[in-house]
Amino acid sequence: MKKGIFCISIDTELLWGRRAGNYKTFIEKVNKERDIIERMLGLFKKYNIAATWAVVGHLFLKECFLKNGIKHPEIVRFIYPEIHDWFDADPVSSIDKDSQWYGEDLVEILQKSPNQEIGSHSFSHICFGHPGCSEKCAESEIKTCINLAKKKKIKLSSFVYPYNSIGHIGILKKYDFITYRGKEPYWFPLNGVLGKIFMAIDLFLPTSPPVSNPYYVGGLINIPGSYYFLSERGIRRFIPKNLRFQKAKKGIDKAIKDKKVFHLWTHPIDFADNTDKLLEEFTLIIQYADKKRREEKLAINTMRQIAKNYGKI
Repeated sequence: MKKGIFCISIDTELLWGRRAGNYKTFIEKVNKERDIIERMLGLFKKYNIAATWAVVGHLFLKECFLKNGIKHPEIVRFIYPEIHDWFDADPVSSIDKDSQWYGEDLVEILQKSPNQEIGSHSFSHICFGHPGCSEKCAESEIKTCINLAKKKKIKLSSFVYPYNSIGHIGILKKYDFITYRGKEPYWFPLNGVLGKIFMAIDLFLPTSPPVSNPYYVGGLINIPGSYYFLSERGIRRFIPKNLRFQKAKKGIDKAIKDKKVFHLWTHPIDFADNTDKLLEEFTLIIQYADKKRREEKLAINTMRQIAKNYGKI
């Protein structure tokens, strides 16, 4: 690459992103997401920022119905020991009654917003790398997403794995995806007690996030994550002010120096606590990236743009 690249991917899930846990405790936070998304889009428009929005497929719907008494029979079930049926939580109603599970309005807003790519985050936010996700399960999820996107004249090219759990890359290739977000190459081990200690320490230190060159895996371009813009839930509320910006700034500078990709990712729900504070810090990152772009040192691309430019697809 001739210059550094800044990429933003946003996992857009509403309550589906909390399905595996006690999702009801997140309803209040999810109810803030539509306002947060509009504010993020306003920021992107102001600074002409392209971003990839990885949208859960169920959010393409404004309503859904039982078919022969079954919720979404077109989806081969994900076998998750702690949950009888992944779709038990689906209210089988409409966006007017249960807006936390439906997002057709969000998809339409993203379509109308300049420079925004709509990618896929599976249909129901299942864990593709889990042994309970069979090939038929993965394919049914992907095929349903493709069909829903086609109805809105959207071409899905980029995929973000729920929980960053990689699996069934061949299915993505079969349905003409060209890129996915890979796992971050952490500088420390992730497993065991030692991994947890290093992870906690890294939260509070101004370390430089990794940058990467995209590379082929199974015929797709893997664009690894670099830095997760964190929420202020739990222990994260003690992260010093503007540390997120300082780390992102180092990542952007490193991408420029090494001519690689700095890939920042986040969720709208991560801005639900202390929204104004976090959006102010996020704005600092956007402003810095825009400054470096105006200096012609940095490009700001979606995942699809990177894959097409890098892989000549």
